Formats: sequence, C-alpha cells, structure tokens
Amino acid sequence: MTLLANAQQYHAVGLSVLPARRKEKRPGIPSWKEFQKQLPSANHIAAWFANAPDAICVICGQVSGNLEVLDFDHQGELFDAWLAAIPQEICDKLVVEQTPSGGFHVAYRCPEGISSNRKLAAGLRDGKRMTLIETRGEGGLVLCAPTEGYQLLQGDYAHLGALSGNERITLLDAAWRLNELVEETRQRSRPERTPVSRCAPVMTTMPAVTSRRSCRRTDGSTCRPCRMATSTGAVRERWTTKPPRP
Repeated sequence: MTLLANAQQYHAVGLSVLPARRKEKRPGIPSWKEFQKQLPSANHIAAWFANAPDAICVICGQVSGNLEVLDFDHQGELFDAWLAAIPQEICDKLVVEQTPSGGFHVAYRCPEGISSNRKLAAGLRDGKRMTLIETRGEGGLVLCAPTEGYQLLQGDYAHLGALSGNERITLLDAAWRLNELVEETRQRSRPERTPVSRCAPVMTTMPAVTSRRSCRRTDGSTCRPCRMATSTGAVRERWTTKPPRP
C-alpha cells in the first residue's frame, strides 16, 4: 500500500495525517500548526502525497480523537520491563510498532482525555541524562508505518484501540516506575509563613489575651496578629524581637 493510500485511510478514521521528512523527523510542509486543531481536507492529502514524500506522520491529541503515543527510546531498553507490568486485556488494545532506532511506539486513544508531551522515565547512560520513555500527546507528533524503518508489530493506526482513563493511568504508572532519576525541585520549598506581631512586648509565648489594651503599640494601635489573638482567646503567632515602629 502506498503512503497516499495509507494517508487516506488514516484520514478516514479521524487522524490528522501529514507528509513528513524521514531523516529530519518532522512534517514535510512549511506550516502545520493549524492541523494541530483541525483535520486536513481530502484535497490537502491528495496534493501533499502527490509530491512523493518519503515519510508519513500523525499529529497526536484531541484533533486525532485523543491519540496518545508512548515513545520508548534508547533502543527500547525499558520496553520489555514495561510490557511485563501491563495486563493482557489492556495490551490487546494497543498498537505497537518498532522504530528505525530499535525503539517502540505504543499508540492508543483515550476518549476521557490526554495531556501534552510528558517525560516519564529517564536514566544516565555514559554519564549523560537520557529520556527513556515519554509521551507524545497534545501538540506532539510521531512518524509511523508505513514509513521506511517503522514496522507494525500489533494492530495498525487505522484501527486504534480506545482506553479508559484508568487503563491509560496503568500504562503511565508502569512507565513512571521505571524512572531511574529523581529530579531535583527547581524551587526550594518555602516554610509556612507565620504572622508576626510588631507590638512592643518581646516574647516567644504568652498566655491567652483577654484585652486589646495589653497589646497596644506605643502609638495606640493594635497589630493584626494581636487582634486575631484577642478574638480567638489565644496567641497563636510568634512575636518579633524588633522594637515597635515609631
């Protein structure tokens, strides 16, 4: 079957399909952003593939019926371990293909919704951080069979299985469990902020406040923490050692 025939078949089942450049792994048209939101027309398909491109790709996400693809990189080294954790009844719904590099694509639809591209598992290889499993979701794309080097092992893109939200989470969770790197948080966790009284008395604890008069500033005003303490009958905030403001 030619690339044009496959493209027409994929288009007929609601996939946003485009010609691609195999070596560059990107669409073979100048601009494809609009086809992340709407399907190309049959005329688009005919015109594009009349130019004999060497690859075909599909855009993932809502435009293609909530298509999501798990991408197993680095010769697919984690694929077998991941597959062993997936129940057979879910495996049977998946489209599986091998990529030219020896990796794998696992494709499915999830009507309940998917996310954008996510990195699920990473590891150090030869001292370098490598992404080992990631998703191609909203806004992403994949080159696929019958492009040269892409071999379908189970199912095909014209007959994608539909997963429930829980079944999708099973796939993602199995991938997350294979992550070898614990990412450092980019932002330090901030301690819980505690209201600080700026009243004249200097102390760390004090008994219940029964009168605002005992917490008066030198200017006669009362700070918010002390007003709160008065209303609740106990001081829950720590006091500062700073002198009162004039």
